[in-house]
Amino acid sequence: MKNISLNGIWELRGRREGTEETPLLLSATVPGCVQLDLAEAGYLPRDLYMGENIRKTEAYEEHEWWYERRFEAPAERENVFLVFEGVDCLAEYYLNGERIGESENMLIPHEFSVGRYLCEGENTLTVHLRSALRQARECDYTVKVLSGTPVTHE
Repeated sequence: MKNISLNGIWELRGRREGTEETPLLLSATVPGCVQLDLAEAGYLPRDLYMGENIRKTEAYEEHEWWYERRFEAPAERENVFLVFEGVDCLAEYYLNGERIGESENMLIPHEFSVGRYLCEGENTLTVHLRSALRQARECDYTVKVLSGTPVTHE
């Protein structure tokens, strides 16, 4: 089995979720995180851990993000899998514009069989991250969940 790493520089676009704002466009390092890429691009302070700089990241908590990377397909396209070892947190995955899957947990790896989605030559992988904060606001939580009381399923 041959592994092709997609680590490195990706294109990153982001805007406040649910708006038609002109998206921010910047380079992103994968593996990495949006906040560090925003600091590298000058949207956030360089040292996020100095003083109260980390609070400035709150301005981007309602943003959705699109990571995009182009890559060459392997010659053999049977049994080809994309493996993501940690994507934060609510994500949809697209290969050449086709939705190949989604994930809702950053703490476990996610793997997608993609052979049928690959084109000969250049391919485009897009990972769309939704705002976890906005998603949480849309959920209807019971008083038991909010109070920390264990929920039993009867």
